[in-house]
Amino acid sequence: MKQSLARLKAVVVTLVSRDAFMLLVLLGVLQLSAVGVVYSTYQSRQLFSQLEQMRDSSEEMQVVWRQLLLEQSTLASFSRVVDVASSELAMTVPDPEQIVILQQ
Repeated sequence: MKQSLARLKAVVVTLVSRDAFMLLVLLGVLQLSAVGVVYSTYQSRQLFSQLEQMRDSSEEMQVVWRQLLLEQSTLASFSRVVDVASSELAMTVPDPEQIVILQQ
């Protein structure tokens, strides 16, 4: 009878220690999972902040691009080219008698 109680006690101790070990393992996994969630949330916020900065930068670049296109169209307009050619380069439109057409 004492041996049966001793065996029963050994089995109970083994089961309790096994359950305690499993509980500790599960608590460890739970802590790792919690740290993973915190780290993942932190990285998500960092990446979202970086995305917003890049969107702002993109919008600024779009504004500059539109301004440059407008400036280009202004500088390349025919009337501006004629004005610069006549005022800065002293160029004139040739008379029809001065035009020579070459043929092959």
